[in-house]
Amino acid sequence: MKKLLLFSAFLLCLIAASTMAQTTPRKSFNRKGYQAWVTLSNSAIVHGLLWSVDSSFVEIKSDQSKKWKSPDSKAQILKIPVEKIQSIRTKKVHAVLKGYGWGAIIGNSLGFAVAIPIEISEPNEGYILIVPMMGLAGSFTGLIAGSLPDRTFKVEGNINNYVSILPDLSKRAFWKW
Repeated sequence: MKKLLLFSAFLLCLIAASTMAQTTPRKSFNRKGYQAWVTLSNSAIVHGLLWSVDSSFVEIKSDQSKKWKSPDSKAQILKIPVEKIQSIRTKKVHAVLKGYGWGAIIGNSLGFAVAIPIEISEPNEGYILIVPMMGLAGSFTGLIAGSLPDRTFKVEGNINNYVSILPDLSKRAFWKW
């Protein structure tokens, strides 16, 4: 009985210690992070991956090296204080390629949906040519939609503006709290 009591006390202490250790906030890695264009107060633009955000600065993984869009790249990380930031524009990584692909899939599907029933009822009339035309139109539309910026955050060097957008920026960063 005494051994069981000692074992349960030890187990209770172990659980309590691990629970207390988890109360400290930790950063977690977000594989679906965003690209960012940070406009500085001197009108310069810093482009790269939105790496991390904090209450007083933004970290951008610079686009100065090859394969910089990969989170595993060894690109330089720039730490930009809030006072120097005019605005931050974000867009998902590979959004143009994804938009182009989805546009092509939807365009070709619509082309098949329109052309196949007509081609079955009136063969050899050339209605099957609708498929590539719809595919091209869908691809072009997806390309345009994918190239649009996702969201622009106005900071204007004001810490209060920055604190109000910090939760949204944190969701878009590769490393978030």
